[in-house]
Amino acid sequence: MTNAANDAGIAQSTALGFASVVMRAEDLLTRRTSCSVVMLGSTGSPLILRDHALQVWDATAEPVVIGAVSDALAALYGVPSDRVRADILAFVCDLLAEGVLVERQSTGDHLDHG
Repeated sequence: MTNAANDAGIAQSTALGFASVVMRAEDLLTRRTSCSVVMLGSTGSPLILRDHALQVWDATAEPVVIGAVSDALAALYGVPSDRVRADILAFVCDLLAEGVLVERQSTGDHLDHG
């Protein structure tokens, strides 16, 4: 990874976990509707996010801790956090692989959204 990427706070390959900080990649081509967002990932195929996926997407407008996202969704739906954490982490990993989210280095000044 380049020094410019490091200077921007983008993390180099580290183990992704619930304390990891992620946010939307910049310069994405997206289209928002009332109930979904459509975007182009790194594969060139359109990604369509709805329902819970859209809520995760909304939470990543600013740097956010993955655990805070899963805790907020668990509270919203009245379920234990451990019931949603693995699914949220897997989904975030998928979005990272598509290049629509990036992992950020935790600097302590990110928003927890939780």
